[in-house]
Amino acid sequence: MAMVVIMVGAAFVMLVPLSKEPASAPDDDNSARTQAGEREVNYTISNIGESYLKDSRDVDGARGLHGSTPGLSEWWHNPRKINYSDTIAHDSYPYSVAYQPESASNNYKFIEHMPYGTYGFYRFAFQAKNLTTVATGPGKDPLYIPLLNNSGGLGADGGTVKLKWHLTYLTTDDKDRMIAGTHYANSYYGVVGSVLAPMDSAQYPNDGWYVELTGTTEFDRLGAAKFLNLSDPSDSLIDQFNAANTPLTPGAQGPMNQSWWENWLVDGRDATPPKTPAGPYNIFACYDYDINSGPSRNTFLKVDLDLSTPSKLVLRSWACIWGIEYLMLRYLDVQGLMHNFIPSVEDWYFNATITTTGADIESRMQVVYHMTTWKDTNWWGPAYMLEASHADYNDLGGGWASRFFDYMAIDSSGPTRQQYEPGSNNFGVEAAYVCTPTLWNLGDREKLVIKLPTGPHMGYIPYKGTVSDVFPKQGGGNDAKVAEMNTHKMWGELVLGPGTLPSGLYNVSNYSAATKTLTINGPTNFAGNMNPHPGFTTLYETGVPKLMFDVAKVSTYAMTFPSGTPTAPGDYTLRVTAKNITGATVTDWNGTVTLAVTGASIVGGVMTHAYVPGTGIWDTTLRIPSGGAPVTVTSTDSLFTLDVTDSITFTPTLIPEFPTLLMPVMMAAAMIVVFIRRRPKKDEE
Repeated sequence: MAMVVIMVGAAFVMLVPLSKEPASAPDDDNSARTQAGEREVNYTISNIGESYLKDSRDVDGARGLHGSTPGLSEWWHNPRKINYSDTIAHDSYPYSVAYQPESASNNYKFIEHMPYGTYGFYRFAFQAKNLTTVATGPGKDPLYIPLLNNSGGLGADGGTVKLKWHLTYLTTDDKDRMIAGTHYANSYYGVVGSVLAPMDSAQYPNDGWYVELTGTTEFDRLGAAKFLNLSDPSDSLIDQFNAANTPLTPGAQGPMNQSWWENWLVDGRDATPPKTPAGPYNIFACYDYDINSGPSRNTFLKVDLDLSTPSKLVLRSWACIWGIEYLMLRYLDVQGLMHNFIPSVEDWYFNATITTTGADIESRMQVVYHMTTWKDTNWWGPAYMLEASHADYNDLGGGWASRFFDYMAIDSSGPTRQQYEPGSNNFGVEAAYVCTPTLWNLGDREKLVIKLPTGPHMGYIPYKGTVSDVFPKQGGGNDAKVAEMNTHKMWGELVLGPGTLPSGLYNVSNYSAATKTLTINGPTNFAGNMNPHPGFTTLYETGVPKLMFDVAKVSTYAMTFPSGTPTAPGDYTLRVTAKNITGATVTDWNGTVTLAVTGASIVGGVMTHAYVPGTGIWDTTLRIPSGGAPVTVTSTDSLFTLDVTDSITFTPTLIPEFPTLLMPVMMAAAMIVVFIRRRPKKDEE
């Protein structure tokens, strides 16, 4: 009887599910926890492959900001292609451009070089709090704001200054309408069209690199005194500024407008006579030209009467300058922001609140000429390489000490590295550097977050090209090369490539495949010899860190049981199907999947399978010797172990199905009945 009770009870227990969905692991959020006043910087890389058009309407929310319409603005289609050979490689998402990147000043002699590069777009942002390297106090120069008080203003307390700036490039239509006086720059910022007229000349044309810096700059009385020399405490700041900036002749620049520009000129100029000495933040090493706005000193300041008061001055600031974006990047660099990670930018939002003792800065920019289409050295497939590097790519000596100097290919013994630009005629050969690899370690309370896109993405399959690599300067680009490249496109899912980070970071604690987010918390201790150059021990083969974003044709190995999910011990067919990001089966797949099992089960002797083009399906056997406990089967790609994976969990029964279980129970019940019926006969005897 006891045995029957146990058996029946066990049978009913087995009818109750023994497992439930495992609780998700707690987030490993090691973000910096800031105490009051401590420096904190959070960097974010996101929106990979995206680009949006500039909106030049004269309405709030536009006025030169980039809107929500996808596309590459006009400077990519015309001026840069004509003047510098930039060619649009992919004119839809994910956007990319190709061009010949080397400086005309570099002498390669007998060294091979990368004749062109193809670059994707991404967004780079940072939020910096409690910076002590940026302040307005006595002896402090926040750099961004020109110091127009030449009578000892640096020694004064500059109070609180607020910047809300945006930098991007001018289109041809922008330039034409500004000169005609019908542009937002004329009405909103007070730009005088006749002053800009030299921009329409052959000597000062819009070549696609004219930067428009717009926004507002706010001063309290201390700031107005230190930076603008408006020091009368009894007079309205509005009246003081208008009096100080009145043009000496009608139609000319106001004196403060010109002084503002000349301050930037002194900081960023090259050493070319008669401008000697070079500015302390000379931009030549990364720009190949001097900072310049033509002969008209194109900076305009106008009081915003809606926001200003007698004791608070808000200026609408507008400038059009060749190279001002690189001067601003120089300022960031020396202040320890984006240090050793300086790219080229457009659509740059820059907001700062700077006080006597420190500053908070928020910045967001679209980055170009940095994330390169490449080949991941771990496999033969499309990839993008994003390495720590500096925009400096040239050195002529003097002025700003270029970080490129040691990497310049000045003779046949210069440093080189493997060139893996898809489609290049010299693909796979040792070639000269075209950027400056750097070591970028995050400091204490610094964090880098990288967000990969969650939808389909395109890359170029590595191949050796046959169409000429030449992208001639002043030659109008190279459409034939781009056409050849686009016959080698591959769509898939953008994933985090293996082997690009130390194993301590390439794991599920730092990377969430569900949200496709990599988080790196500082302080980091990346070693300079992490990616050492084999022939030059003091140099880097690549920047540190080097991130590879690979395009994986397969996004998951979906697992199913053709005969239904196992409910009891036995042998079952397990089907593993290679599927892309849209859920379609990839029939031409040649990758490798590995299975792992936890619980009482055995994959029929085969744990790894290499697909061959055909069906994209692999059938194997899952043997379940016993039940009663959850079984989990996980499928993982041999390369992309964090992104391309799938799992299923089920619980087989402890003993056979219920009809089989019922037989011994019924037999035992029959024995009881017989026993009960026979006992009265014995009593009668």
